[in-house]
Amino acid sequence: KVNIIWNNGPRIQKLYNEIVIRGDVPMNLAITGLVSHAYIASGDEKYLKPSHMELYKKKRLKAAAVLFVSLMIHLLIIVSARKGIFHSFSGDLPVISILISLKILIVLILLGIFLGYDRLYYWAGVLATGFMLSEGRIHETGKISDGGVMLMITGGLVFAAGWLLFICFIHKYPLPAEENHG
Repeated sequence: KVNIIWNNGPRIQKLYNEIVIRGDVPMNLAITGLVSHAYIASGDEKYLKPSHMELYKKKRLKAAAVLFVSLMIHLLIIVSARKGIFHSFSGDLPVISILISLKILIVLILLGIFLGYDRLYYWAGVLATGFMLSEGRIHETGKISDGGVMLMITGGLVFAAGWLLFICFIHKYPLPAEENHG
């Protein structure tokens, strides 16, 4: 038998507020009650399987298919490259680098379309360009470290944009001021 002493009400209430109330739990509890009541009152089966979940599952399956096909294409590119099928365009950037950059571009654009994330279009361009710049720099200098610098630059763009979005989010939705119960 466990004895729980509830003599520190304000502390427990504060802890409860920090853990539960700040999240989406109250909203989920309210919605669950409303949907449960609607099902009990009407008996309609639509309340047992919300339509947005079906849509989400379809999007997820499309995204999984895109990623699977992408993986198969990538394996095909690697096997073809090992067999010496791809060559450079008269000493320029290797064909394999162009193919992988195109694959990055196409996969991220398709994921953006299927998942409804418009910003993936931008990241597709940034990452495909970064990969091409990286491969071009390695091909030009022969140093792998030079290619890494190009990837760090494009990765830095993604990181900076993420921070900017995070700061905008924090300004738009600030944390509530803490109440002093003491």
